[in-house]
This record gives sequence, structure tokens and C-alpha cells, in this order.
Amino acid sequence: MDNTPDGRMIAKEAKVPGANLEESPRNAKGWFHGVIEGGYKPTRDQAALTTLIDLQEIRKRNLRSFQRLEAA
Repeated sequence: MDNTPDGRMIAKEAKVPGANLEESPRNAKGWFHGVIEGGYKPTRDQAALTTLIDLQEIRKRNLRSFQRLEAA
């Protein structure tokens, strides 16, 4: 379980929405709203959640969408 930098918790039971992240249903904001204590609000949470990202772990997954982002 991770904490957002302001101390709110991401639910321990939170699971990635689907095995294939590139084919998973959209609605990431809705998923975050359900797993973050107090819900998700982009203006409050987006920058804080970005600090929790492990870029090396994402690179290992070879996601096309992330490769396009890095190339851009």
C-alpha cells in the first residue's frame, strides 16, 4: 500500500484493472477515485501521484503507449 505525498492512502486491495494494461478498459480517473482514500481529484492528486511512479518498472513492461510517450 502506498501513500500519496499528502498522507492519504491508496487502498491495500487495489489491483491493476486487467492483465493487459493496453487493452484494459479506460476510465483511469474512475479507478483512482475508487482506490484513493477520499476519492480522486485531478487538480489535487495528479502531481502527487506522479511522484509514486517507478519509470524503470513501466519500461520493463514494454507498453506501446509509454514508449510513444517517451519518444515524444
